[in-house]
This record gives sequence, structure tokens and C-alpha cells, in this order.
Amino acid sequence: MQVLTGYIGASGWALDFSTTISSVQFSVDGTNVGYASLGGYRPDVCSVIGNYPGCPYQGWSISFDTTQFSDGPHNLSGLIIAADGRQARLNQAFIVDNGHAGFQIQRCIAS
Repeated sequence: MQVLTGYIGASGWALDFSTTISSVQFSVDGTNVGYASLGGYRPDVCSVIGNYPGCPYQGWSISFDTTQFSDGPHNLSGLIIAADGRQARLNQAFIVDNGHAGFQIQRCIAS
């Protein structure tokens, strides 16, 4: 499983064979972290899959702050919605390690 720290960025592509993609929304353990920016230039996808609606601008990207989540395992979920309302989901497990447990406060008393 991938270990993530601090602000991270994720990107990829999504396409539908009959219409364009309306939105890609991400959440971590059910908590919304935002909507991906759509329209990234991905001619590589079209050259392999073919010329479908939205080609060559099927790319998406998003960033979020992992420090808003506790250290340990989590699940990133993406909800992809096509212009005609059809939906698809993707899930990816990951681990947050921001080192929260590494801090100690010591009190010194002089005698």
C-alpha cells in the first residue's frame, strides 16, 4: 500500500464511450476532499483507445492535504459522473504517515 504524507496530488483520465465526463469527485473514508479539475490534455489516451467524446481532454487532477486525516490506513474513493448521469466508482487504499505520534512534550523542574 502506498504511504502518503502532507499535500498530495493525483491525476488520471476518465472517458465514456458515448458522452463526456461531467465530474470526478473524491472522498477519503467518506469525507469529501473535493472535485477534480477536468480537461487535462491526454492525447496518449486517444491514440490507444480511439477518438471518443472529449478526446483528447479526458485528464483530471486533484490535490488534498493528508494531515486532515489520522495516521494509518484509509480509502480514497472517486465518483465519476458522465454527462448522461451514468456513474462509475474507483477505490484505492493508502496509508497516511504524517508523524503525529512522534511529538513529545517534556517538563523540566529544577530542584
